[in-house]
Amino acid sequence: PHDVGYGVALNPRGRVLVVVGSTYVDGEESNIFMRRYNKFGAEGWTADINGTSDWADRAHAVSYKGGLYVAGTIDNSTDPLYEAWFTRRYANSGGVLWEDDFY
Repeated sequence: PHDVGYGVALNPRGRVLVVVGSTYVDGEESNIFMRRYNKFGAEGWTADINGTSDWADRAHAVSYKGGLYVAGTIDNSTDPLYEAWFTRRYANSGGVLWEDDFY
């Protein structure tokens, strides 16, 4: 397996850092990972988005209170005409507050 970082995001107060990227495993689909750090560099939480399709991060931002917004694409390798967009909002604690897919 290998990881690819797409970017980092800070909240407006500069106290929360989130790293977003993908994990690739040969013969499997790609997954998105997110890791939150506090202002001292200690890990707060790690989450991932995975499934039977390729998931790719296209945009992400951290809210003023430390929550995370992630948007990207879902690509089904078995059907080349299938592609969807998704949006998710994570709480400061790392739990999913809401999610939506657009087909």
